[in-house]
Amino acid sequence: MLHVVSTMVLVLIGLGLYYRRQTSIHWKLMTGAFVTDFALVLYIELTRHAVEATVTQVRPFVWFHAAISTTVLVLYVVLITLGRRLATVPATAARLSLDHKHHQTRSLHRNLGMTFCVFRMMNYATALML
Repeated sequence: MLHVVSTMVLVLIGLGLYYRRQTSIHWKLMTGAFVTDFALVLYIELTRHAVEATVTQVRPFVWFHAAISTTVLVLYVVLITLGRRLATVPATAARLSLDHKHHQTRSLHRNLGMTFCVFRMMNYATALML
């Protein structure tokens, strides 16, 4: 069941990427992916005590997966913060890219988004191997 939910999150992320230029749809899909992913992490922690199990094990692969998972959650928060900052800029200014800071924020959001996708796919792959 957990792999099905994780696959659903990847579908939400994929749809979010597809609709990246339609910000209201993009925002809803990516927020849905974050909420679902975070709920999945909470469920795993509450039912399997994942943090305690990871700390007490000496398996490097489990630690690797835990590091990837933590990075994914941190990137979610950073991307949501940057996305909210981008959403506060008027559409005309955003389209014209008049504001240098806005352009930097957009570039950072895009680049971290690509990094996030790589880490989320690594998270998915390593979860299947556990």
